[in-house]
Order: sequence, then C-alpha cells, then structure tokens
Amino acid sequence: MKRFIQHFSSLVIAAVLASSVVACNEGKADPKAEAPPPATVVPDLNSNDFKVDRPELFPLATAAEYKAAPALNVTGVVQPDIARAVPVISIASGRVLEIKAKLGDNVKKGQVLLRVQSNDVSGAYQTYRKAVSDELLARLQLERQKLLFSKGAVAKSARGYRAVAHPRHR
Repeated sequence: MKRFIQHFSSLVIAAVLASSVVACNEGKADPKAEAPPPATVVPDLNSNDFKVDRPELFPLATAAEYKAAPALNVTGVVQPDIARAVPVISIASGRVLEIKAKLGDNVKKGQVLLRVQSNDVSGAYQTYRKAVSDELLARLQLERQKLLFSKGAVAKSARGYRAVAHPRHR
C-alpha cells in the first residue's frame, strides 16, 4: 500500500509539472490577434432587386400556423459553437453572472450587455469609497479645528489645520 501511495504521488507530481510546462508561454499575448474581427455593414437589400439562378429549385410556400409543443424534454450534451465565439478584451478579470443581450439582438449605446463579478473592480471601488470617506472626515476635522480656533479653544501655536487647508502656510 505504501508503494502504491508513493507511485500515485509521483504520478500526480509529474502531471502537475507537465501541465505547468505546457501552460507556460514565453511570448507575450498579441492584443490585435485577440481583438474581435472588424464589423462589416450589410446594406438592406430589396428582394426584388436580384435574381436567382434556377428558381425551380426554390419553390414558394404559403406560411401557415403550426402548433408546436411548449417544451421539449430530451437528453443530450450542449456544446458551444466555436465559429460564433467572439473574444472579449477586458481590463479586469471576472466571472459573467448574467447575459442581458443575445446574438442578433439590436443594442443601443450605453445598454448593459452583461453583468460581471470582478474582484479587481470591486477592490478598486472599495478603495475609491474609502478615499471619499477619508476626504469627508478630513474636511470635517478641518472645519472643527477652524471653529475651535475662532472660539479660542485651540492655542495659537497649534495651527496644524492650516497645513491641511493651505500647504503654503507650513
């Protein structure tokens, strides 16, 4: 049993080392290669403006109502269509929580397309909120020191609040 554990642990270590060697990349990522393909504008065409070779291969049919089941219960595997994948370049890493637009939807400028949970962004936002609250606290302390100084409750030699308000009075 001890020999089995040693053999198993050496296999695990070898697998970890092999995966780390494979995962290493000496070159830097090329942002142009990761960028999505350029958008092409397709003009709205009138179906009467063009002709089809051999129209007998494309018979016309009248549209009719079709009753379909509201749900389809089947077993299977869902796989992504790699040909329809579009790389997204982001300044912060994270996990997509919700997708608000689908492929083919019309979207407008400023519309939320997806929601991402990111430790990078949330950490930066927390730092920003702390800086705002620190600034508010400093302003309140400055106003308090000014009030105390004007009432004579602070000695004239303790004019440290001026250094905060006006750096030239240091």
